[in-house]
Amino acid sequence: MSNEIDGYINESFEDLIDRLTYREIMRHIKFIKIELREKGLTNERLTILTKNLTYCYKVLKKRV
Repeated sequence: MSNEIDGYINESFEDLIDRLTYREIMRHIKFIKIELREKGLTNERLTILTKNLTYCYKVLKKRV
């Protein structure tokens, strides 16, 4: 999973949003949350992160 995420770093947000569906992005968020939880991030912070990323997805999708 980490290799997949690393592969997205060089893409623009627009290209990434065009290519990935909402479900795929949420799947990636799930794995990111698991990794962050293992590093000690609290559930409250993970919830905020998920809401922020979901909002960003919706805003970017409207712009493209």
